[in-house]
Amino acid sequence: MLNNDSGHMFFSQRQKLSTMAETWCIQNNASICPLNIVTALSALGVLKVPNDRADQTKDIKSIMLSVCVRHGVSMKAMISKSRAAAIVRARHEAMHRCRQLTKATLSMIGEQFNRKHAAVLHAVKKISRHKLQGK
Repeated sequence: MLNNDSGHMFFSQRQKLSTMAETWCIQNNASICPLNIVTALSALGVLKVPNDRADQTKDIKSIMLSVCVRHGVSMKAMISKSRAAAIVRARHEAMHRCRQLTKATLSMIGEQFNRKHAAVLHAVKKISRHKLQGK
């Protein structure tokens, strides 16, 4: 795509992308909202959505860090073998968020936490169950 000297797209380019995205939404029976526009641009190959292993690992690490800050737990404790309740809660929440917010497999998430995929599956199910119960 052509950009001007400042690196911004020309108005006509933005308009063309918008039209392409809206057309994609209509063809796929999707409402025209920001999330579907991003999905359309990704499907059309205009927008790169992180989905390779390196990008997933980076996303998992950033989610882990945000949960650590929220719970007051260190990254070292998050990946340790500790079974202290506060650390387990933070670890389970981080695993659940990783599963919900990334396209990473259970095994990929488990690798970052030094756990097996089954431990990640348990954490995801446990947090989902707690959310349903309103805890």
